[in-house]
Amino acid sequence: MLTSPTRPTPKQLSLARLLLLTPLILIGLPPVRALLGLTSSVEEGGGALASLLSPRVAFLAMALSFVMGLWSALKLKAAEREGSEVSPPLTRLTDLPLIYVALWASAPLIPEWILISKAALDTLTLGLSALGRGPKRRSMITTLSETTLFALVSLNLGLGGRLITADNVGLLLMLHLVYSALVLAYQVRLLQKRFIADALSFSNLLCGLASVHTSSLGEYESSLMFLLLGAAFDGFDGAAARKFGGTKWGVYSDDVADGVNYGIAPGFALYYLLGGVEGVVIGSFYATFTISRLIYFTLNKDASDPNYFAGIPSPVGGMIVMSSVVLFRDQPTWVGFLAGVACTQMVAFSTNYRHLGRALTSSRRALFGAPAYLLIFVLGTALWGVKGAAAVVLAGAATYGFLPSLLSFKALFSEEDMKEKDA
Repeated sequence: MLTSPTRPTPKQLSLARLLLLTPLILIGLPPVRALLGLTSSVEEGGGALASLLSPRVAFLAMALSFVMGLWSALKLKAAEREGSEVSPPLTRLTDLPLIYVALWASAPLIPEWILISKAALDTLTLGLSALGRGPKRRSMITTLSETTLFALVSLNLGLGGRLITADNVGLLLMLHLVYSALVLAYQVRLLQKRFIADALSFSNLLCGLASVHTSSLGEYESSLMFLLLGAAFDGFDGAAARKFGGTKWGVYSDDVADGVNYGIAPGFALYYLLGGVEGVVIGSFYATFTISRLIYFTLNKDASDPNYFAGIPSPVGGMIVMSSVVLFRDQPTWVGFLAGVACTQMVAFSTNYRHLGRALTSSRRALFGAPAYLLIFVLGTALWGVKGAAAVVLAGAATYGFLPSLLSFKALFSEEDMKEKDA
């Protein structure tokens, strides 16, 4: 009798990352190779050894480690949902050697106070988690930790292009510091559970401010990345509010963060890209439409179906605009057209859109809801380049935006066919 193959446990995945992938990643980092005296010998010897120790192999190993880390967190989340006993997070503890070396290698590129603070906070947070005082829900912190580690390694390998720069990684690390500090405060009981949702909304707000800053520098790829990272935080603050409760300011803090990240930040990107009167008008119109959509959603939240949105949600509108800015930065007509499409769909209140976050989290096999967009963009950049990854994000957002209308037309034609057959 054939038995189904046993799936790897989080511990097995963590050990595989530590013993198999981490050495390949470390040996590909230029400072490590220089320290070990491998640079010249590899260049002179060539052959299989040079291929094995190449930065590209290290990057691929890091990408695989990134996916395995998120998969481990997903399995832990499923076990917790089922009420199973979950051991201390070996998944994150096995990352410490790579974290320390990646931070050391990044010293010439990023301010030392940021690197030292991250090392200290990661050590304290993971140490408390190993003692059983960590948060039971680790999806968000694992996603952010894996993303920052991926960015650090990619920066050192020089394979991040325009997306993973020293400034962007520094901003990402500072955002991680804020969130890690909040997690640490929760672990030592300085932060009550009801403040968790507000903390996540604040992180979303910081992502929006970072998106505005990078747009002002003309780094629209980075602006899209921070918008997607904010969407990941936004995807969890609602779940945190439902699980742990919230403060009386919770709804307003969420709306302010959403307004900045999905309305004001893309509006500034449109202004900086288009310039002049056109940039002011189109950027202002988009921001106004987004904020109006958020106000409508807030005022009608109690009377609406929580599983559906009236009009596309503001994160999808932001994705349409920011991905179009990345793709068509030299074709302002397309950017203006897609911004108009996003505005129209956000205020199409008679059209119902499925709440993807709740639809995905209702499935045990869902990745993490909103962070899936970030994962697609980060890994897609390595596979297809920044524009290719932005095209995937735009295609997904546009499909989501037009699907209800297409289905309505299909249903309409089906009804007419049925009437003709009856006649």
